[in-house]
Amino acid sequence: MKGAMSNIELFLKRISFTCLGGIAILFMVASIAEKFYGTYLITKYIYVSRATVALWMLLALSALGYLVVRRAYKNISLFLLHLSLLVILSGAFITHVWGIGGRVYLHRDAPPTTVFMLDDGNIHRLPFALSLNSFCVERHKTTNQPMDYVSSITIADKGCTTTGVVSMNNVYRYSGWQFCQMHYDDDENGTTLRVSHDPWGVGVTYGGYLLLFFSFLTMLVKSKWRGSNLSDASFARGLLLAALFLLSLCCAPYLSSAANLWSETADSMHLCVKEIYESLPHVRYAAVACLLTGCFALVACCCNVSAASGFSAVLRLLMRCVAVTVIIFLLALLLMRGFVGAYIPLANGFEVMLFMAICSLCFVFQGRGGFTLGAAFGFLIAGFSLLVAGMGNATAITPLAPVLYSPILSVHVSVIMCAYSLFAFMMLNGVVALVLRGIGGSERQIIYMADATRMLLRPALFLLVTGVFAGAVWANISWGRYWGWDPKEVWALITVIVYSFPVHAASLQRFRSPLFLHLFFVLSFLSVLFTYFGVNYILGGLHSYVA
Repeated sequence: MKGAMSNIELFLKRISFTCLGGIAILFMVASIAEKFYGTYLITKYIYVSRATVALWMLLALSALGYLVVRRAYKNISLFLLHLSLLVILSGAFITHVWGIGGRVYLHRDAPPTTVFMLDDGNIHRLPFALSLNSFCVERHKTTNQPMDYVSSITIADKGCTTTGVVSMNNVYRYSGWQFCQMHYDDDENGTTLRVSHDPWGVGVTYGGYLLLFFSFLTMLVKSKWRGSNLSDASFARGLLLAALFLLSLCCAPYLSSAANLWSETADSMHLCVKEIYESLPHVRYAAVACLLTGCFALVACCCNVSAASGFSAVLRLLMRCVAVTVIIFLLALLLMRGFVGAYIPLANGFEVMLFMAICSLCFVFQGRGGFTLGAAFGFLIAGFSLLVAGMGNATAITPLAPVLYSPILSVHVSVIMCAYSLFAFMMLNGVVALVLRGIGGSERQIIYMADATRMLLRPALFLLVTGVFAGAVWANISWGRYWGWDPKEVWALITVIVYSFPVHAASLQRFRSPLFLHLFFVLSFLSVLFTYFGVNYILGGLHSYVA
């Protein structure tokens, strides 16, 4: 009986992880093929094809069977986490089968319409009549660039009329239907709205998001992060610092609004801050400082500089002074951008890289010893991030695309950048471990570094998943669908799948090997790089504005 159960367990395990890996590979190929064959064909014949839906269903059923056979339900948090993924897949299936989505064109002088065009090109009837009262483009006072698109519509339903307003990040909902702003005519007399009807699919999916967040959070609280100098307290300190920095950035647009409301010289104040911003040094100098400090710290760590020596104490103080100076400088840049532009400064590649550098420098303040790999890696990641920021042309403060004026943006971007910082740490940790192995380093040190990677994996994956699903909520508010198979969305899902494999070390024995684990995290970081850079500069899509 036990032998038969073991065979069933092995069979279900192989089916589950083969399907999971197959989906990741399929989506990699599809996202690249989309560049040549177009979004419509790839979406129809790969992303939402019957074969792909069947593959998802096979994954869900085999994974559920594997959990039952392994009696995973005894661990409530673990079981709820996997159950939440099944709920999310169920919501996606409901949306796929019963959800309705399309677009409707309205003109100010046209009679009310009762039909709209579906995504597949067919015509669908609305249960009410829809007409456009007015449309306007709200513009920035100084640049005359669009700040928002506002449509006023009227719904006539069974003798009753209802007036609603649709704008960017402001969905209008009526009787299970929702309308989002898409396009408009150059003469501003007509507008195109996204129309969708999917109350059950969205509701089930959002329920899955909440269950996943709760289960993941309970797992993190209950877990014992052992095996490295990145103790519970120091890691929590780093997250707290990142959260405080994020909170300060969120205050920037409110300070700008307060200045406009209470000051008679608000324009001159904004101009003064902008001039100060433009006079500050370029971020490349901060990048050089971080890279030099990181290299020095890495050499000192590898040379085992004594933590008790006075030399170590002085140098450790110097490292922290560099970190504090760079953090203050970067925060000042971001706050000034947010104050002048009246937005949360996490809206383009330049700002995102600056925030990632700040998150990475939080590693410098962990531990009480001498030189640590965490401090060295923090400086190196920050330095490379600032080098990337300095290569772009987004240093000037310019108006945002209207869709970026959303409070969910700060959550979506910041937690993903924190996750990327942790993944970069694990990648550098793997590089150093492989180098140590190549030069005959201590096996104990390699195992120790593997334990540090394992400790950071779950928080990093939790942050990444939280950011992805926050983006899904944002997409539903902005574009009327929580998942649209945009290349950035697809590669974010691929990255989640890739990093979910080492989490299952209890089932996948290869990940118990320290060397294999280090090699995997070095190679898997390629998915992070392609998700951020490759999609922006090669594949394009809706997220190309962050480049």
